[in-house]
Amino acid sequence: MKALLEGCRWVLSRFMDLSSEPYLQSIEGRYLRIVGIRCPLACAYCVSGAQKREVQAGALERLRRNLSPEPPPGNTAVLKPAIQTPETTRRILVGIKRTLADTPPEVPLELTADDLLEFDGILDVFALHVRYQRPLSVITPGLKLADLDFARACSAFPVRFTLTLPSSSSQVTDALLGRPGAHAAILEALTNLQRLSISFSLNTVITQDNVDGLAALARFVFEELGLSGFAMPMFYPEQTLLDTDPRAMRLYPSLARLNTQLEQIVDLCEGRDRRVTLIDVPICRLSDRVTNSDSIEWSFVSHTDSPTPSYRLGRCDTCRWDPECCHLSEPP
Repeated sequence: MKALLEGCRWVLSRFMDLSSEPYLQSIEGRYLRIVGIRCPLACAYCVSGAQKREVQAGALERLRRNLSPEPPPGNTAVLKPAIQTPETTRRILVGIKRTLADTPPEVPLELTADDLLEFDGILDVFALHVRYQRPLSVITPGLKLADLDFARACSAFPVRFTLTLPSSSSQVTDALLGRPGAHAAILEALTNLQRLSISFSLNTVITQDNVDGLAALARFVFEELGLSGFAMPMFYPEQTLLDTDPRAMRLYPSLARLNTQLEQIVDLCEGRDRRVTLIDVPICRLSDRVTNSDSIEWSFVSHTDSPTPSYRLGRCDTCRWDPECCHLSEPP
């Protein structure tokens, strides 16, 4: 068994550690993305997570069959983490500096990566944003912030972090994020952020796997973490995710079960200064108790990619609480 595990580790490292260099990509002059920085998670609702699981499963199967440990064909190339070197880090920092210098302050600029904190030059990125007086919000799994020394280094900069916590249950969190111990690491990261007075917010993606525990999560966020609110974006699989993992459609949550949880969350917020922001949740399938609550805020994101016709036939702007409508509704 030990030999099998060692073999698996060697197989995965062989084709997941070889890659090209990371690079900076500019999109529409507003978005900067560092391509090739690998996220430490394999989230069930993320296309890169689905690809990681596909590669790992293929490698293990080949190992069991005593075949050559080569990666399976398909989308494996995008899984190879870019090798960061001092020179590639320098080039990316130069590109970020040039963009910050050339972009007017009134133009929003967003910097992203699969996990921005895994970039070797991240503290230099923070320093550049301070130098050019540009705010920076970092959406991150947050595992690296579980390292108190790293979190303390981040505290020197006015950066706001957004971490994801899918559930108050470690079993559900670890399963959804595809990494044992992820739940404990995120809680440690949150403890460090609070200890160091670093600004942060929290969100959780609503899926079928965590929908029944959303009220318990809200109670945990309000009462244990002491936060007054958090955000819950709805899971909508992109076509690229379904191409990689057709089973991902099962993660689309039951709206009836979601409504039950939201009614309990409204009870938790009633008469208290607490807010929950629902992002892209079909307002037309929720009860009046939820939609009329002052504790629920609504946010709708414009999706550039067409959703799959298997679960959404088009944008519903005028349903007015039609019980048969499961389309995304505009806020009333």
